[in-house]
Amino acid sequence: MAKEESVPVAYVSYGTFHTALDTLKQGIPPRIDRTVFRGQSGGTQGQLMAAFRALGLIDADNLPQPILTRLVNAETRKPAFREVLEAKYRDLIQLGLSNATDRQLNEKFEEYGVNGATLRKAKAFFLKAASDVGISLSPHITTRSSTGIKSVTTKRVRRAAKREPDAVSGSTALESASKVVHLASGGSITLIVDVPLLDLSSDDRKFVFGLVDALKGYKNQAQADEA
Repeated sequence: MAKEESVPVAYVSYGTFHTALDTLKQGIPPRIDRTVFRGQSGGTQGQLMAAFRALGLIDADNLPQPILTRLVNAETRKPAFREVLEAKYRDLIQLGLSNATDRQLNEKFEEYGVNGATLRKAKAFFLKAASDVGISLSPHITTRSSTGIKSVTTKRVRRAAKREPDAVSGSTALESASKVVHLASGGSITLIVDVPLLDLSSDDRKFVFGLVDALKGYKNQAQADEA
């Protein structure tokens, strides 16, 4: 069995991580592999595997651990997930509680062996998770990070709009949106988009917008046929 790359911290999108947990509500397989997350891109599947391992939800052989079952089946996930964060991110949380700066947080992440884009994603996961479960961190970290993310996001939207003006219009809403298309032969298809749109790779962006364009094309053709 091929081993996945071992990364000591989670660096997948926080929303995608919880979507993956929801996927497992239909049943946790005896061993977790990429095919469990077949609706995600290959890169995201790898990030999910790394996150599950870093958080102790699966072991080195990808076997589910009791905490994974607890998270998947919990009516309220936050208390259990807070325990996970306090166990796996103890040093980062202690640093955040001591009025540390954003640079100090970066340095602590670098001690885990992550840097560059991976560090940025890992920090975003940690800050979002801490906020979600009610762990208060240094205002120097949360304020600095939030401002930095907002600035980078604005620049990315502008660059993306130049590259793909038709597809990116309304991109902020597309990060969390749904579209229903009724089929001519009965039934319907619902596309739910919940992705970190501004962080998508070129291939993932083409795939997502391809799905959107395909559904819009079908709907437009159906309306034309009716007319």
